[in-house]
Amino acid sequence: MNVFSPLPPLANRPDSPAGCASKKTHEKRTRIILALAWLWFCAGLPAASAASPYRVVDIGTFPDSPWSFANAINAKGQVAGDSATSPGGEDSHPFLREGSALFDLGTLDSEPYGYANSLNRWGAVVGACDTPLPPYPPKQNAFLYQNGRMQALPLLPGGAWSSASAINDWGQVVGYCSVPGNSEHAFLYQGGHIRDLGTLGGSYSAANGINVRGEIVGESSISGDDSVNHAFAYRNGRMNDLGTLPGGSWSSASAIDFWGDIVGSALTSGGNLHAFLYQAGRMHDLGVLPGGTISNATALNAHGQVVGSASVPAALGPYNHAFLWQHGHMLDLNSLLPAGSDWLLVEADGINDAGQIVGYGFHGNSRQRGFVLNPQAPERGELLP
Repeated sequence: MNVFSPLPPLANRPDSPAGCASKKTHEKRTRIILALAWLWFCAGLPAASAASPYRVVDIGTFPDSPWSFANAINAKGQVAGDSATSPGGEDSHPFLREGSALFDLGTLDSEPYGYANSLNRWGAVVGACDTPLPPYPPKQNAFLYQNGRMQALPLLPGGAWSSASAINDWGQVVGYCSVPGNSEHAFLYQGGHIRDLGTLGGSYSAANGINVRGEIVGESSISGDDSVNHAFAYRNGRMNDLGTLPGGSWSSASAIDFWGDIVGSALTSGGNLHAFLYQAGRMHDLGVLPGGTISNATALNAHGQVVGSASVPAALGPYNHAFLWQHGHMLDLNSLLPAGSDWLLVEADGINDAGQIVGYGFHGNSRQRGFVLNPQAPERGELLP
């Protein structure tokens, strides 16, 4: 069976924009530190395909910037992410990419640091920025950027900081906000109001994705053991525990599509983190790349294609590799690039219904860059629209 076949038509299917398949906020500063420590392992990269199903595009950076991340892509091919704003790479601004141009969205209160996590079909972007809230040091605050303006989202009662993880086409925003007691709770923002979604009985929760139906997914600590998180799906005013993989004790949901299929990661009975697909009331283990032990799913589209990141053998270098899961198989996206592309794709963070994939990796001489993978129609060798 050819595990990389053309995408099925979307006829008779309601649209499921990529803005509804988002993922958990990433630890950007950790990645930046890792990037600065990067040693290029060209000899160990997977062999690229001569007839590649993808063309890879470097999204670039702001002027004089050493790095960028591409975090989400919508149905129009617009990309949300962030890029450093100085040669040293200490600060960053969120951006919206249209065509080949990166538009700097700025930050709240002109603070130096911000990032974008998600966008919807209309180009509305959400994320977080450092803001000068007491006490020092500054705390991050969730933002919504639309119609050329960035606004801070309100905090939950007693909250000091927040981050927005995802937005759907109705403008509903989800994320997490601090609450009294030194914890965080998942929130839903709509119509100018913020709502606490509660927990699964513990003190902590975070919302990571929302679909066009308003169904929300994320993670929450559970009753009886506040150190254990379970993935949840929030529907009809109720937070439902999705459980874990067999024998595992921890799980987190990253994204949900129009049909209610959910992806994320969970511990196995052996204690390794594996990507999962939750479908028809059951959590399915998506496995790992050959020789690897860990995987994490970040996003999915209406065709059931799942993307994320997975570990590889040490001989291939110190970084995870971006993957695509489809037709029951997990594929290393590096093996699907044109020969001589000079890329290492580390993580895939978004995919739209046209099969375009965004994420980040290393390009050329240790340059950390966001990327867009454009699928090519095998029968014509042309880019899909």
